[in-house]
Amino acid sequence: MIQSRCPKCSGEFLRRVSRRGGLERMLSSFYIYPFRCQLCGHRFKLLQWGEMYRKTYYDRREFERLPVSLDASIWEESGEHDEGTLRDLSMGGCGLTTGVAFGEGSILRLELHVPDDYLPIVVQAAVVRNAASSHSEIEFLRLQRAERDRLRVLVKDLLAARLADADVKNAASA
Repeated sequence: MIQSRCPKCSGEFLRRVSRRGGLERMLSSFYIYPFRCQLCGHRFKLLQWGEMYRKTYYDRREFERLPVSLDASIWEESGEHDEGTLRDLSMGGCGLTTGVAFGEGSILRLELHVPDDYLPIVVQAAVVRNAASSHSEIEFLRLQRAERDRLRVLVKDLLAARLADADVKNAASA
């Protein structure tokens, strides 16, 4: 587990991300690795003395997806409206299950309906990056600052709840 904080927002939820370029590959031989804050998105390097990270291919996302079940309203560029369910969420995007199939590259407007919150979180523009019959992987392109801040609070709560669940499980097994 990483015992550091984001230098930009002091967030404690960090994720090691893929190295970019020769300099980052060289720095990793000195135990300096790239990380991304899961709350503000800041990318930075940290010294992780003695830690060896192996290259992984299964998930190269910069942001960790957190399991959720939230209702969403979706508008396509043509103005068509649909309802769906978010299955996972991060600061960078979400997985969305709907009754219709969106084409890859489709631009959408989303409203994420958070329980106990009067107003939905509005994503002004999102693009479908991967699509199957009724499930789409969505990348957020444009959110207003206030909406991004609300999304950050939601993601922080989800990360904190997951960390608390892990602590309870570890305490029970000890």
